Amino acid sequence: IGLGIPAEPLFRSRSYKNDTKLYEQALGSLDNTSTAVVVDPSTNDVYWTRCNETYGDVFKNGDVLLDNSQNTYIYNLYWSTYRNKVYAAGYEKEGDKKYAVVWENGSSNHYMAPNFGNGKESVAYDVIIVPENGNYTYYCGYANQTTSGTPRATIWKAGEVLYTIPADNSYAVSMDFYNGNVYTAGYVMSGGNKVVKVWKNDTELYTLTDASANADVYKIKIDCGDVYVAGWGTSRNQFIWKNGEVLSDMSYGGATRGLDVNSTRSRSEERRVGKECRS
Repeated sequence: IGLGIPAEPLFRSRSYKNDTKLYEQALGSLDNTSTAVVVDPSTNDVYWTRCNETYGDVFKNGDVLLDNSQNTYIYNLYWSTYRNKVYAAGYEKEGDKKYAVVWENGSSNHYMAPNFGNGKESVAYDVIIVPENGNYTYYCGYANQTTSGTPRATIWKAGEVLYTIPADNSYAVSMDFYNGNVYTAGYVMSGGNKVVKVWKNDTELYTLTDASANADVYKIKIDCGDVYVAGWGTSRNQFIWKNGEVLSDMSYGGATRGLDVNSTRSRSEERRVGKECRS
């Protein structure tokens, strides 16, 4: 007979402002991490995730907002000033299969991929709200074409498939919207390496790396027609690409995971429909 203290997790989810820790959450004795954070600019409320391999939920400041059950995961968050709500993109498992899901605020009402439960796995990596024709919810990721695999990058609109990229083993990781078009950044697997791509709607726009070395992509931003992409490429150098060309090559190992464009133009959601792009 002995007494013991449950082991402390090695990793805990945390959110920071500058170099100051704002919030921290454990998940029992399990390691966990925060995968995304967004801020409501009108209230400064902080929305952030707590995730491990089998669990994902959302906190508002220090309180749980979306308390998911097990077998879920969240990759990204999006704050909509138009709807005054936060959205989370990820998946929910049913059996041994993952299915793309987008959660709205702390509600159990969410968008599911139309193939939910049919054995064809899917995942949502990113979500945005577009203030056009009813403020639709767009999200991207991949959907398997068969029950045994064949993933293809997929863009959903309000729960229905909008575009499927015509390339096997393709994945859409990040998205933006501009002037009636959906732009996604992702990759296609080739020879065991990721080849970074940009698609406009369902058509390839740029190939940013090749299959000679591994690469990855994390973020895409459209600024009045200019296409910016962040990720890493040769020798794991951090890259920012602009309109298909290298804009910044930070020649040391790492990954550029976030991206925004410091422009004199307004940064509201209206830029996505071309209303605020002026020279």
